[in-house]
Amino acid sequence: MTDQEDESSRGEKLRKRAEYLADKALHGARWIPPDVAMDALTHELNVHHIELELQNDELRSAQVDLETSRSRYFALFELAPVGYCTLDSHGRIAEANNQLAKLLGVPQTELLGKPLTAFIDAADQDAYYLRAKVAARLEPVGLELRMLRREQPAFWAWLDSRTVADGEDGRVELLAINDIDALKHAEAVLERRVAERTSELERAQQAQRDEIARRKASELQLAQSESQLRAILDGAAAGIVATDQTGTLKLFNRAAEGIFGWKAEEVIGQDVSLLLAHEARAAHLAGVARYIETGERKDDPAPRRARAARKDGTTFPIEVSVSEVKTEASVGFTGIIRDLTQRQLLEEQLRQAQKMEAIARLASGISHDFNNLLMGIIGCTHAVRDLLPANHIALGPLDEIKGAAQHGATLTRQLLSYGRQQSRQFEPMPVNDTVRTIASLLKKVLGEDIQLEVELCAAPAVILGDPVALEQVLMNLAINARDAMKDGGRLRLATREVVRATVTHTRSGPLAPGSYVELVVEDSGTGMAPEALEHLFEPFFTTKPPGEGTGLGLYSVYGIVEQLAGGLDVASELGRGTRFTLLLPSHAQTAVVRAPQAPRPAEVTQRAKPGPRRTVLVVEDEYLIRFAVKHMLNPAEFELLMAVDFADAQRVAQEHAGAIDVLLTDIVLPAGSGGALAEWLRTLRPDVHVVFMSAYPASMLIEQRRIPPGTTSLQKPFDETQLRQALRSGETLH
Repeated sequence: MTDQEDESSRGEKLRKRAEYLADKALHGARWIPPDVAMDALTHELNVHHIELELQNDELRSAQVDLETSRSRYFALFELAPVGYCTLDSHGRIAEANNQLAKLLGVPQTELLGKPLTAFIDAADQDAYYLRAKVAARLEPVGLELRMLRREQPAFWAWLDSRTVADGEDGRVELLAINDIDALKHAEAVLERRVAERTSELERAQQAQRDEIARRKASELQLAQSESQLRAILDGAAAGIVATDQTGTLKLFNRAAEGIFGWKAEEVIGQDVSLLLAHEARAAHLAGVARYIETGERKDDPAPRRARAARKDGTTFPIEVSVSEVKTEASVGFTGIIRDLTQRQLLEEQLRQAQKMEAIARLASGISHDFNNLLMGIIGCTHAVRDLLPANHIALGPLDEIKGAAQHGATLTRQLLSYGRQQSRQFEPMPVNDTVRTIASLLKKVLGEDIQLEVELCAAPAVILGDPVALEQVLMNLAINARDAMKDGGRLRLATREVVRATVTHTRSGPLAPGSYVELVVEDSGTGMAPEALEHLFEPFFTTKPPGEGTGLGLYSVYGIVEQLAGGLDVASELGRGTRFTLLLPSHAQTAVVRAPQAPRPAEVTQRAKPGPRRTVLVVEDEYLIRFAVKHMLNPAEFELLMAVDFADAQRVAQEHAGAIDVLLTDIVLPAGSGGALAEWLRTLRPDVHVVFMSAYPASMLIEQRRIPPGTTSLQKPFDETQLRQALRSGETLH
């Protein structure tokens, strides 16, 4: 509905009210004009008059309301805490309230007519004019700028403006100005605090990011450390286990898996007593209970030995070092475990080696002294032979004495083999021939109540070895068998050729696949207990009563078989006899040529044909050796100069005016050595030929660097043939 329609409706209502009041006044009047027309006119005038009075009443009421409203407006305008003003079309202040005057520090009357820009900071003038352009479009505008205050610093203000029409062409701008200086300062403080807080947060965030990065790096390092630790644990040669304070397994490395036969996942969470032998579990459980009750370890932290159990139930010795691991959250134990099976074997081997060393020293000393005695015996036989006619009846016994002495030399060489100091000369040899030779001897040794059975294979059964050593093996085994059959029995010697396609494990060690000669020595004697079999091949161990056995027989058998690169096994049962089985590597030859043997002394019927006479300087501290050499050599062939030690040899060499063709000297001399004497003599007589004498073979002397390779050496005892050949040609005879 439009304003015109509202006014028409109001006038119609007003007229109707005036007519009602006029009618009421007319009927209540005392005089009524007679003329009806006059009455109508009067009525119309009354109505119009009343209408005017009503309009006047409304105007007066509206005027009062307007004045009241204006009074309220100006009161609010003046008392408002916000600066208000109106600007004319030229931007001058037309009205301003008291608050604005206070804000600008200018009396209210001085504000009127002045442009508002006079109170705006120059730096914000452009922003104000830009606002004015927007306000010209009758749009509400808000603006933040700095305004000037008389004799005081500028302050920040917020302008809300709205342009309204004033008449047909004029416009008035209404402005509300708020002092926001405190707010701006508060905002600045807040912004600063926000910036500071933001900076703190950024630093905190950076610190958090750094911490996260550090934790990730730590986690990565921890993972790498754990991986490295796991690699170390799994690569460790010793078994490593860890438990909590109750003994529950928490860690089980790869070496422990190999030692005990359990997988880690099988034992983790189980009690550690699972790994102990039954007899060791009670002590372990008592220790755990004591620790839980008192919190103290009574065990010695040093490594201790215990008996452990594998998954398959077998027990074995271990050495374990236990350490306590305490953290803030828990207490546990770590154990480092070593399997002592191999160590005990090595310790046993060391004891065997020490025994062997003792035997070697004993054998060395005995053989040296005994060889000198044998050399004296042989020399004496030569001296007696020189005194007897060619057909004397005593020559036969003399030759037997000489043969026995030479056989004694063979025994000393065997004695040296106990200590592994004798270097054997191996040659292709048929085992069957050696067995036949021993069998012929055993028929006289065993007695009539022991039946000897010999079963030889048809093949040659050739090995690379020393016949004397193999004879020693067979003789030792046969004598032991005879002693085990006090009431008679059966001794069986057998050979055969075998081929082993895989590795063969024997008591003396594993044998590679290949062809072997099997030699069996079996008896029906009393047999041996299992505990005796464990120590059977140890030096000085014997099952015979005291005084009846040295304990070196089977030990020498073991050593000889080992030298032959063979294997040795034994099977025995109480009351059912013993069986020794030797596996010796077969030698790939179909024909065997035996080295010619030196003639026995009894076969020597005449001296060799003499050669040119040579002068020999003999240096030996043992009288019997000098005696033997003197009677072995023909005076027509050799002129002998005798000396007893190093200084005596120097004296003899310097006093002798003639030539010295050969130096025959012992290796070890009082106050010197044969090697040093040879060097000294060559400075005087460069062409002298040197022959060394020793109880040991030349090969061992060369290994010990006591003589240079190629040097002529005689092993005591030697016979006249060996001596003459050495002095004549310089050949090394053994």
